[in-house]
Amino acid sequence: MRVAEPKVSPSTAAMCVPAADGPSGLSVDGSPGPVRRVFERLEDLGVPYCLLGSLDQLQPSGRYQEIDLLVREADLARMGEISGAEGFVPIPGWGHAPHHFYVAFVAEQDLWVKLDMVTALSFGAPIRAWRLDGVDEVLERRRAAGGIRVLSRGDEVLVLLLKLLFQTDCPERQKQRLETLYGLSESLAGRPLERQRLASRVEELFGESLPPQRLLTALEGRRWQDVQQQRGVLVRRLLRHQPVATAARFFWGLAARRLRPLLFVLRRRGLRVALLAPDGGGKTTLARALGGEPFIQARYVYLGLYGKQSSLEWLERAARRPGVLGWLGRRLTSLRRVLLHRGRLLEAFYHRLRGRFVVFDRFHFEPRPSQRPRSWRSWLRETLLGTGGRPELTVLLDAPGRVLFERKQERNPEDLERQRQEFLQLAREQPIHVVDATRDADRVRRTVVSLIWERYGRERR
Repeated sequence: MRVAEPKVSPSTAAMCVPAADGPSGLSVDGSPGPVRRVFERLEDLGVPYCLLGSLDQLQPSGRYQEIDLLVREADLARMGEISGAEGFVPIPGWGHAPHHFYVAFVAEQDLWVKLDMVTALSFGAPIRAWRLDGVDEVLERRRAAGGIRVLSRGDEVLVLLLKLLFQTDCPERQKQRLETLYGLSESLAGRPLERQRLASRVEELFGESLPPQRLLTALEGRRWQDVQQQRGVLVRRLLRHQPVATAARFFWGLAARRLRPLLFVLRRRGLRVALLAPDGGGKTTLARALGGEPFIQARYVYLGLYGKQSSLEWLERAARRPGVLGWLGRRLTSLRRVLLHRGRLLEAFYHRLRGRFVVFDRFHFEPRPSQRPRSWRSWLRETLLGTGGRPELTVLLDAPGRVLFERKQERNPEDLERQRQEFLQLAREQPIHVVDATRDADRVRRTVVSLIWERYGRERR
């Protein structure tokens, strides 16, 4: 199923920023529970990994947190099992290899967390086609920091250097990376072994184009322009390192991104969610809020039959008139409602083909079996209003009739309570989740988002 790329990031591809020590006191202890448990499980099982990026990633910021981890490709399936046990759901990442994405929703903190499992150190823009060999060696040289494993300082310098050479970003981001690179190079002054390892790797990659001593001297003197002057030569040399494989990765990544809509049609179908409640239950408010949730961004489809449209008031007035004109008006009104209903179902079907979440405001369920035979009109109505299958998740927003009346001041408490009891009876007969809608809207939204993401995880598995 397609999960819409979050608005908080222009691309679901993770930023492979090397780790610095970060502010003192940053550790995995400040991370959400699922994240801490994933790291604890990795340590218990001895699965080699290391953090790509600063320790700042361990601290949530706003409603979105992204953590980049370098892992061996052979361990990817086990990483998926470990993260899946903590509520992380794999989401499609066609065109973003070697990045593999796992997302969880932490309701207590109203937080989305994405784990980006990276199986190779890759660089380039827009496709990360050039790769740095030696993932196993990088993992062997990792060190402990903040209660987890991070890159060795020499590997941090090299990875950040390649990122600055191969990829571009906003000026502030580039400046921040450059300052981090300067700080890391200074930290190597008292570590001759790591400095020597870095020098050997730089010589292997750049040769005479950028001698190691010249690079280290430029970084220690904060003279990035000396390195940047050689950027074109360095990039061409690195691309010649694996020309065929690099070109293949580039064109395959580009093709996968272009073919993404077709891949969703062939391999993923969207999740349908129906919201039920009497008037005043908060269906519309919640449905529209789900459209702004990262990784859900549900398309809103209204399935009510009796919404007013000012452009067709003349038809409604005609239906209330006596005689033949009134009869014709009523038939045209019914036809309009059926056509409108079928058109909205077609819209939902289109979004499903694109792999998107769809949230129905109201939904038509078949009536309970009755001993009495149905009339031809009832049969025709059920046929025309058929929805082509029930949604994967149905949620009933439940509240007493008097509470619903106080919210909207429509109908009367007795009618609303009677409608509520009919919905509760339906929930006893069908797989419908009942959510207490007397709570504040934010808590209701968190509960429903958790239900959606849990159901989505089951569908993916």
